[in-house]
Amino acid sequence: MVDIIPGLGADQGMTGGVVTPAAPVSKSRRTMLKGSVAVAGGVVAAGYVKPGLRSLGVPGALAQVSPGPGTQIFPPPGGWAEVSPGDWKTTGGTFGPQFWNPLIADGAWGGAEAQPFFTTDVFGVIFTPSPDPALNDLNIETLIETIANSGGGPAFGAAFQLVAATLTAAWFGWPGSPNETSTPFPFSVQQLKDAWTYAVDNVGTQPTIYTQLQTILDAANHGDYDGTQHYPGLNP
Repeated sequence: MVDIIPGLGADQGMTGGVVTPAAPVSKSRRTMLKGSVAVAGGVVAAGYVKPGLRSLGVPGALAQVSPGPGTQIFPPPGGWAEVSPGDWKTTGGTFGPQFWNPLIADGAWGGAEAQPFFTTDVFGVIFTPSPDPALNDLNIETLIETIANSGGGPAFGAAFQLVAATLTAAWFGWPGSPNETSTPFPFSVQQLKDAWTYAVDNVGTQPTIYTQLQTILDAANHGDYDGTQHYPGLNP
């Protein structure tokens, strides 16, 4: 039986992202991300920048190609189960960074609930930062960097799944959310944040906690979560 993080059964809620200047990511993690981020960044940087934004000095990397104001992307036939983490990091697809960039005025976000954060937000600001020096790279990287690569160990893998799960939850809603769709994600945005916090707080006594979080979120992100998995403190 696979355990689930306490917090995935916590009260549901929604926490909006705060636009935060991206801190530089240290060389070790940056090297790992170089291939995937460079590809995504290259596509984004080459995107069209509206004249009005160009006059304000907004670079192409931030003025990502987005649908016009009010564009609503309808859920795929299978709902959230057909939205993978890779969909949120690939520019130009049905889902992608063009829908969660920091230019909220472009109306690109078409989710059921409020946009939880932006591509340029810092992981350790949106989610509980880890005091482990080995995870400092994770704490200071932007969310588009976090979702660009799942390598680096269990914590990085869990963070990769976490960012994707939070976006999907906000897009489709969750059971009991204000604008719940017909295919709600199984966990709320706040539950996901609480789950990460639990892992950060308890990894010292539960060394496999990040792996367990990665496993349950991977299942949820690919439509394989059936509600029978358990975790210490949740559905004992």
